[in-house]
Amino acid sequence: MYFDFLTFAAPAMILAVLIFQILATLRVRSDFGSSPEQKSMQLKLIWLLPLVGAALVFAVLRDEPRPTRSSRATSESRPAPPIAANDAHRAAPRNGA
Repeated sequence: MYFDFLTFAAPAMILAVLIFQILATLRVRSDFGSSPEQKSMQLKLIWLLPLVGAALVFAVLRDEPRPTRSSRATSESRPAPPIAANDAHRAAPRNGA
């Protein structure tokens, strides 16, 4: 059986594009700054224009600052963790000291 360059190159390129598409999809789904309609349009762009769509979405999403942990915690309105008894001295403000 004869194997040439395209026997290995073509499947490798298809696999690389597929992985790029999946990474772009995961990036869109984890984006907190987009509305559901925007996410839907971005996902359509990724999968209907295989390589170009994913590259465009990555370029746009990379320009936006990613949310920090503190901003995600406040946006999800989680209650603050309770202060342990041995940490109470750290939380109390010091007057004049």
